[in-house]
Amino acid sequence: MTEMTISEAQETRAGPGQGSGARIMLSSSLARIGRYGLVRLLTIGIAVVMGVLLTIFIANWGGHLDEVKKAAISYGVMMGLRERPEWRIMSREERDAIYQEMVAIERARRGLDRPFLVRTPGYLISALTLDLGRAAHMTSPSGSSQVRLIILELLPATLVLFGTANLLLFFLALFGALFLSRRYGSKLDKAIIALAPTSAAPAWFYGLFLILIFAVVLGWLPFGGMVEAPPPPQRYGGMP
Repeated sequence: MTEMTISEAQETRAGPGQGSGARIMLSSSLARIGRYGLVRLLTIGIAVVMGVLLTIFIANWGGHLDEVKKAAISYGVMMGLRERPEWRIMSREERDAIYQEMVAIERARRGLDRPFLVRTPGYLISALTLDLGRAAHMTSPSGSSQVRLIILELLPATLVLFGTANLLLFFLALFGALFLSRRYGSKLDKAIIALAPTSAAPAWFYGLFLILIFAVVLGWLPFGGMVEAPPPPQRYGGMP
């Protein structure tokens, strides 16, 4: 009885110390996970910002895009002035003065009177916040032409498609690799190795051919879009 009492007392004395040590280890592990997550988020954020910034510089074509915008502004202003009845009775000097003034106003409104590097931070903020203006030939499912709404409204369907495709790809690749590992050196294994370089092409490249095969030739699938589950009795696009 005395020995059991002593051992129990020792376990009782050792228990709080062990518990505090476990809590310290748990806190240290959580702190390391938190630091790792923050570093990863910071790294991804920097990569995204640098990618968007590089895209802005590439899209500007070394100032060529600004020249295209200025030419479009000049053309639009001229077409608008020619529709005015008083434009025809004005003298050449008056026409030139009004034209130059309106072109300067429109360029200043769009910020083209400032250097490109000065406008770059504004472009970067607009791109990161999806403030990309309006689309000319595309609308969102709700009928809006704002690029932000087009992206946000189509993003859930894109994530579902992307996630499902990657999940299927993961399991197909896993079981395919296990299957080939048991047939190392076979004709099938050599054929898969020979086709490996085809994976360098982007997914959308093969997507075009898959759309042609399954939507155009076979007619098994629609060209795009989503329907509720179960699907409606009508076929694609509401057509019977």
